[in-house]
Amino acid sequence: YISHYENVQHAIKLNLNNTNKKLTKEQVQQIKELKGKISQPKLGKMFNVCQNTIFKIHHNLTWKE
Repeated sequence: YISHYENVQHAIKLNLNNTNKKLTKEQVQQIKELKGKISQPKLGKMFNVCQNTIFKIHHNLTWKE
């Protein structure tokens, strides 16, 4: 078991707390084109974002056109 402080420090060290990652318009287009061809978790790893970001793009919850 580690403390909350230690957990936060670990997240900072690994840059896990960066919620300001930006995708370019071209990357979003690629993500949309790969829907159904590559799994959302794998796309997340490919584009260095969480799976939930991919889900939101696929379901037009973000990056609406």
